[in-house]
Amino acid sequence: MPEPLRREPLQKVVVYSSVSLEPITNEPSCFSVSVSSACVVVIGCAFIVLSRDYIKYVLISLEHSDIIISFIVFLILFIAVSFPFTWGYILLNIAAGYLFGVVAGILLIMSCAAVGILLAHVTIRRFFGNFVRSRLVSLSMCNFITVVESEHGFKLIVLARLTPIPFGLQNAVFAVRYFC
Repeated sequence: MPEPLRREPLQKVVVYSSVSLEPITNEPSCFSVSVSSACVVVIGCAFIVLSRDYIKYVLISLEHSDIIISFIVFLILFIAVSFPFTWGYILLNIAAGYLFGVVAGILLIMSCAAVGILLAHVTIRRFFGNFVRSRLVSLSMCNFITVVESEHGFKLIVLARLTPIPFGLQNAVFAVRYFC
């Protein structure tokens, strides 16, 4: 008589897979950011060169218009450049200094920029906070925002205003500080 087949108890089989230690990021490469930035700079320079006659006409008309109208125009322009992804803050500073001189130009810039920053800050925090956070905020940015919230944060904001980082992007980063 044949012997009954002996079945071995089932054993668990553990399969180990290799783990990649390289972080997987969805961030763009340095080359693509450089090419995009170069394209934006070239387009901006071409726009300024091609529209220099219009810019000259606007400056001359602002020079001969009433001070209230000039202030309103600068206020609207400063509000526009206070939002992210818009450029032109330095050009507005130069234009205000050219039209009104050093002292009056500085006063105009300070008042219009303050209103623009206030409106951009409130608008970004209330309506576009999640969008800005998804586009701009990373771990290193959260560390930066933590430093901004410290006791020396005002000094850091003043120093950030002296960098070539666009005015609107800085406003967006400072507006989303509570999201980190």
